[in-house]
Order: sequence, then structure tokens, then C-alpha cells
Amino acid sequence: MGDGLDVLYNGRWSAVQDIQDWFMSKQHMNPREALDAFRDLGARRIVAMHWGTFKLTDEPLDEPPRLFREDAAARGLDDGVARIAAVGETITLPPAP
Repeated sequence: MGDGLDVLYNGRWSAVQDIQDWFMSKQHMNPREALDAFRDLGARRIVAMHWGTFKLTDEPLDEPPRLFREDAAARGLDDGVARIAAVGETITLPPAP
């Protein structure tokens, strides 16, 4: 596992997880779950995306990327490894080494 794998994250983004689980948990992960999957899969990079576009939940729109950034920093991941895509941003990933 983790042989050349990069992860692109599709977020559920709620701190109030029980409210969101009933309709989002089958397709999405929250920031902690995404970073756990990144670790478990042995990926080299993770890009947080799919946040802040629509107000679908009760948390502030800036909470999901803040939680992702805080958790990534606590795990020792810098912006080159754990990146947050801006709304509408196109990211070109460098070729894998």
C-alpha cells in the first residue's frame, strides 16, 4: 500500500458529526477521517477540497479548512504535503518522484 499513491480529499466537513452522518458519511469524510485515510494509505500528498461552496451544514464556512489545517499541523504535515484548495482553485500536482 502507498506505492505512489496521492490522495485527493472530498470533504464532509462537520465538527457536529452526528448531524451530518445520516446523509454525508457514505460519500464524504471529515478532516480527521481524511487525514487518517491519508496516513493509513501511505499517501505522499493530500489536498483538501469541496468545502465552502454551499452552506449545507451548521458550522461556519471557515471551520472545515481550519480544522484540517490544525490537525495536519498537529501531525507534522506542512503545506507541501497537506494542502487546502481554495474554492474554485485548479491545482496541478507535480509528477510523483
